[in-house]
Amino acid sequence: MTKPQVVAAALFLLLCAGSASSQSASDPAADSLFQLGLAFYAGGQYAKAVDAFEATCDTTSARIAFYGAMSRLALNDVQRGLPLLQRAIALDPSNTSYRFQYARALAQSGSPDLGAAEYAALIAADSGFTAARYQLGLLLYDQKRYTEAADQFGAVVRLSPGDYLSYYYLSSALVGLAQIDSARPYLASCISLNPRYAPAVVLLASIYYSGGEYEEAIRLYRAGAALRPRENDLLYKIGLCFGKLGKIDSAVAYCALAARRDTSNDTYIAQTGYFYFAQEKYDSALAAYRKAVEIDGDNSLYGVNLAYAFMRTNQNDSAIAAYDRAVAACKPENIAVIYVRLGTLYYLGKQYRKALASYQQALDLQPLNTEAQFYVALAYDQLANPSTALRQYRKYLALAKDDTTAPERERKKQASDRLRTLRH
Repeated sequence: MTKPQVVAAALFLLLCAGSASSQSASDPAADSLFQLGLAFYAGGQYAKAVDAFEATCDTTSARIAFYGAMSRLALNDVQRGLPLLQRAIALDPSNTSYRFQYARALAQSGSPDLGAAEYAALIAADSGFTAARYQLGLLLYDQKRYTEAADQFGAVVRLSPGDYLSYYYLSSALVGLAQIDSARPYLASCISLNPRYAPAVVLLASIYYSGGEYEEAIRLYRAGAALRPRENDLLYKIGLCFGKLGKIDSAVAYCALAARRDTSNDTYIAQTGYFYFAQEKYDSALAAYRKAVEIDGDNSLYGVNLAYAFMRTNQNDSAIAAYDRAVAACKPENIAVIYVRLGTLYYLGKQYRKALASYQQALDLQPLNTEAQFYVALAYDQLANPSTALRQYRKYLALAKDDTTAPERERKKQASDRLRTLRH
């Protein structure tokens, strides 16, 4: 157990001492040493607290054993702290405070399953023991046992509706179970109780982003960035939202800012380059992808983008060399991804026939590649070939019917909209 954790629990522990007054040592000197130990403990002077408790020479007092144990654990002395806690429990088996701290100590010292069993026993004896439910929920959440974790946090918020952290972990567990709609109101409750709790704000923003609600995602990501001004990833995500909305100038501004703040992050730099492509600022895109490739030369997608930037700036020899390096660096099973990315770059450059050829090459390699199939339909659409576009959109929708990921949901909506338009 770390010192901050112990200090946070100090008031709780001192209450335990008050409730254990019936166990006061009959020896006035021993009692004085015990009170001195408590004062040292409350002040964070754990080594002195250990000395004071041991100086009582009392091995029959549960409270002395308990506070001696907590002082040892505050010093990360598990070998001597846990046995002392066990002695305290043996001397006072009905004391739930002792058992609760024993469960925490087990969990924090590398025995989460044993700790979980202790919490479960406490809950079985008292279903309203919210502190035990919360701690058990955290253990289950860390193990990705989201259904069980949600049960515990759900019970906590029913029993203690002001517990903002339990609302957060309940919603996070539901997100882990892909129950996104159920998670939203709990996140909203968490933020209502504590508007400054950034993890909840950012998680809700990511839910809106995944659902294609980019304006609301931007509002929440901005709120998160105000709470965590040094977290560059939030700026990057705001840029992605603007990109989805087609507001490329704003997308560039935010992604470029993230890249300037973290010059070693190739993802930020490459995404900025991608948006420069959309603006047809090929010199800027070339500079961005050169930097990205310098950082991660094995990323074949960066290599393809670099090749395209060379091509758009009339550096054909460099384009060929960059493309060859990208293909050579790509794993065979990912070659189709290279063709999809190349097709996307052609598409952004309004070179629809070249884009179509690249997407069809991807489909030759991976006939079930839904992204490639979607863009084949889109390319035919742009080439004013409505009958073929209709067939390709239908083929895409059949191929992607069971895919519920956010990108596919967005593409399926767009394909369905185009089908309705082309039919009329």
